[in-house]
Amino acid sequence: MYKHIFRAAILLLVSAFVLSNNSCSILNQSREFENLAKCRYFVKDINIISIGGLSVEQFKKGKDLPFDEYLTLLEKLLSKNIDSKFVLTVTIINPTGKPAGASGLEYKMLKDELEFAEGGIDSVFLVEPQSNTDVNINVNLNLFRLLKSVSFSGISELSTNPDWKNIWEKSGVIIKLRPWYKIGSKVRKYPGYITLRP
Repeated sequence: MYKHIFRAAILLLVSAFVLSNNSCSILNQSREFENLAKCRYFVKDINIISIGGLSVEQFKKGKDLPFDEYLTLLEKLLSKNIDSKFVLTVTIINPTGKPAGASGLEYKMLKDELEFAEGGIDSVFLVEPQSNTDVNINVNLNLFRLLKSVSFSGISELSTNPDWKNIWEKSGVIIKLRPWYKIGSKVRKYPGYITLRP
């Protein structure tokens, strides 16, 4: 009988310990999430990966495109819908003495108050106290949203242009970020959006 009581007591102690640790973990994550409101955000860099479904490496090599790829790209150019992939690097600066972080974030991009791109990352990031970290976000958008006009001959130049950040700053496109964190199956989102303007 005493053995059963002893085992039950051990189980209760273990359960209490696990619950206590989980509660502390959830509380810490909640505080880290709330501390994001005290952080500063800015666009560090923008790198292009592909234009019209074609890797920028194909343009950088300076070789002629296969005829079918040439026709596909020309068709997209005429329809003013050149799907392009970028990597947006956002630097988060934490000026406080406590860590800040989230389970991921979502983004949307607007021009003239109209939303034209959205997405997000499902990856934990943490910004240590008095420190900063870079968060890379994969962005898919129509190249014509960043540029007023795109010529076929100019595409190869755009693929090797290292200053896409400057192009973004001239485009008038607004980037909005919304961090979130997950507890079990529940998701808590940041109240409102963090706005990055050119």
